[in-house]
Amino acid sequence: MKVVKLFAVVFIVFILLLGGGIYFFLHKQKPHYKGAVYIKGFENPCEILYDSYGIPHIIAQSEPDAYRALGFAVAQERLFQMEMMRRVSSGRLSEVFGVNTLEIDRFFRMVGFNHLASREVERNFNNPHAPWTKACLAYIEGLNHFIENENLPVEFTLLGFTPKPYTPEDMYLIASYMSFSFAMGIKTDPLLQRILQNHGPTYLSDFSLGFDSTKICLPNDCQNSIRQFPSVHDRLSALRMPQITGSNAWIVSPQKSKSNSVLFANDPHIEFSQPAVWYEAHLSYPGVEFTGHFLAGLCFAPLGHSLHHVWGITMLLNDDVDFLFEKYADNDSTKVKGIIKDYPIDVQEEIILVKDSAAEKLIVRRTKNGPICSDVMKDIKSMSDQPVSLSWTYLKTENDLLQVMYGMMHAKNMKVFRRELEKIASPGLNIMYADKENIAWFAAAHFVKRNDSIFPSLFRSAYSNNFNDSYFDPKNNPCSVNPERGYVYSANNQPEPKNGMFHPGYYVNDDRALRITQVLSSKDKLSVEDFKNLQLDDTSQVMNAVKNILIAEIKNVDHSEINAAELFQQLKKWNGSFNKEESTPVFFNQFLFEVLELLLLDELGTEDFKAMLKTHVLKTGMERILKNDSSVWWDNVLTKNHRETKIEIINQAFYNAVRKLNTVYGKKYEKWKWGNAHQLEHPHLIGKQEPLNKILNVGPFATSGGNETVNNMGYEMNEKGKMLVRFGPSMRKILDLAHPEEGWNISPTGQSGNFMSKHYRDQAEMFVNGSYRSMTMNHERIKTEYKSKMMLKPKR
Repeated sequence: MKVVKLFAVVFIVFILLLGGGIYFFLHKQKPHYKGAVYIKGFENPCEILYDSYGIPHIIAQSEPDAYRALGFAVAQERLFQMEMMRRVSSGRLSEVFGVNTLEIDRFFRMVGFNHLASREVERNFNNPHAPWTKACLAYIEGLNHFIENENLPVEFTLLGFTPKPYTPEDMYLIASYMSFSFAMGIKTDPLLQRILQNHGPTYLSDFSLGFDSTKICLPNDCQNSIRQFPSVHDRLSALRMPQITGSNAWIVSPQKSKSNSVLFANDPHIEFSQPAVWYEAHLSYPGVEFTGHFLAGLCFAPLGHSLHHVWGITMLLNDDVDFLFEKYADNDSTKVKGIIKDYPIDVQEEIILVKDSAAEKLIVRRTKNGPICSDVMKDIKSMSDQPVSLSWTYLKTENDLLQVMYGMMHAKNMKVFRRELEKIASPGLNIMYADKENIAWFAAAHFVKRNDSIFPSLFRSAYSNNFNDSYFDPKNNPCSVNPERGYVYSANNQPEPKNGMFHPGYYVNDDRALRITQVLSSKDKLSVEDFKNLQLDDTSQVMNAVKNILIAEIKNVDHSEINAAELFQQLKKWNGSFNKEESTPVFFNQFLFEVLELLLLDELGTEDFKAMLKTHVLKTGMERILKNDSSVWWDNVLTKNHRETKIEIINQAFYNAVRKLNTVYGKKYEKWKWGNAHQLEHPHLIGKQEPLNKILNVGPFATSGGNETVNNMGYEMNEKGKMLVRFGPSMRKILDLAHPEEGWNISPTGQSGNFMSKHYRDQAEMFVNGSYRSMTMNHERIKTEYKSKMMLKPKR
């Protein structure tokens, strides 16, 4: 008996010591919000005052010192996040994750962001005395001090590697990944081309693509192709690497504001992950007061505000991507045909290091048009025996994004600010600008000038006379400056034309845009509270219209089906609201999914059906297909002796949805709640496995909102009856320029990416509940309310 007791005591002591050791180890890796740190390069001491949500107010005596401090502050909160961003963009994930990420690495080595980064550093960092260059290099100094001298986050211990020092090339890698996620054509064009090659142009005519399907011709080298594996976008989503999907922004003039000053709102839509995408910081040094939302590892903020101006962004979604059917020169596979002469194929060898496996040698080939993507993208390789290249404006033009972001921050007026935007070639951005006298929307991009006979969302020949692209003059880009209506807006909708010119793109339907303009035009004067209510609006006019199309086909409800009659009556009364307490959205979404599955799956196959559900093409074309009684999509091509009709498909889908949800949620339909089906979890990159998911992931939370509501809590419909949130507002920001030193903001989770920090998830419940926190640049308030102070001092 004594032996058993002794064993129990020893075991308990062991567990306590082990737990204490683990806690001590993790405690050492927490971010530090107070104390003094001595860093080489600082000219003068610098203060970082942290507020109650861990937002740093960096008070420096020079611009380089401010960015040196920012680099250090970002590193201790987001080092693992920026490490993953630079690795994915450079094709170096497999060094850490092994063969599971090889497909991603092959893709990004083929695209060549690593070489682009080297090229841009060589081009742009040739003047070390330029203010923006000095700021970049100072940021890197602060970041590298943390890497070399402080305790690294626990993710590095779990994965067993140490990050290398940060370089200017890494900034371009991170900017490149952001740009890749904007490039809707990379994920959409192959899908549309497969539909064309497998089924013919008639199947594209319902998708509102803006071209005459009767004029489409296929090159002789095309062949049928079925995708049977995930795309690189799917693999990145599975890996929990966030991709940008959309955004809202609007501004009203002083004449329409209750404060008699400009009101501004912005909420960029990005796939949810943990940590959240944006790192918020206030920089203060002589001549500058600035609050920005920074990408970890990128020293300048893509969006922010000073005491005299504010700007935000949404995705423009212009089409600046083309897949080109190349053709080998006669009897020479080292060259491709051109219009006038043959061109050599450039060949580069890439070595991909793979954890616990042999390194892989990848041969990357490039034509004058771009990399040969069919060497790496298996679905594209199956389309043709000839090479297919990727022609993308981002790869073909000079990249001045760092200088542009620095210039936007320091612009003293709208004229100077606008001049900076003309340098943006790709990715295309809607830039929302305001100062105390002006409001404006600018389309910032180099729009591709294609031959009129080109269908830009489909593959085309690189060696025909139609391939002679150039770019429109950015000075003539669409814009709206101080319009009479008193507001500007952007919701990824088709941009307003300039001189009658519409530019092709993957714009979303007008659902959010209609709701935003409806609210902004409905009142003579708008307030901050009106802006908050609009950002949280969860009603969809388009989905309500889709509902009306569907229920019009259900003539006689079968009362023997449990809940069918009741659900039909509820659906008739539904107004398109996606409130988490309502039950009707649960049924509507399952009903719509069942319709789309019966409509599309037989032609597309599983992988392309899933891909289609994620595209903007389906969002814009859905109503058109559903209204078209004679659409070829209604017929199931797998049933040879029967031609299905619209009414048949919709009625079958209705009862499929009823039976599915009765099984998943029980037969008391009044207890179904949108919040039970529509839940938000913020996944950490290594939070897939027990028990790490409980520690590193944040959520899940029941949440309101839906696909293309203003509160755009986007989800992927599926056969399981669960509409789990995939993307949404990466932050919500509202600013009244009557008091630019104060504003309102919220993050989806928290400021920190270190799970031991109290700021890892301290905004998560506020976010789903529609709350905001204040943000300030008021020094008197900062000095009174700050919670902790860190001093960064010169190391002699």
